[in-house]
Amino acid sequence: MLLGEPFWKEQPPPEAYEALGCEPGEFTSLVGTMDRFEAAGMQLVEMVIADENSWDRYIGAQWWTLAEWLETHPGDEDAPLVRHFLDHARRGHLEYGRRCLGWGLFVLRPA
Repeated sequence: MLLGEPFWKEQPPPEAYEALGCEPGEFTSLVGTMDRFEAAGMQLVEMVIADENSWDRYIGAQWWTLAEWLETHPGDEDAPLVRHFLDHARRGHLEYGRRCLGWGLFVLRPA
């Protein structure tokens, strides 16, 4: 099984959860992520962890796409919601996500 999953690089401060749009307990540390896999009966056999630059490029591409959509759909009824989401996502990533949140691609097999 191939699974992409976020994890905490460091425990975030309480205000980071809202800024990043997640709930306490939704993610765990990297070793906690492995523990979750094992509890589900899976064995971790390989992983590729995003570094800060590749994570920034992934997140930045989302911002670019949303900004382009807003530019081409300024009168759309969803534009204010998308603009709010984009502003919130950028701030959350720059303030907390880049430092605290990691992402990995994990190869698993039944234990």
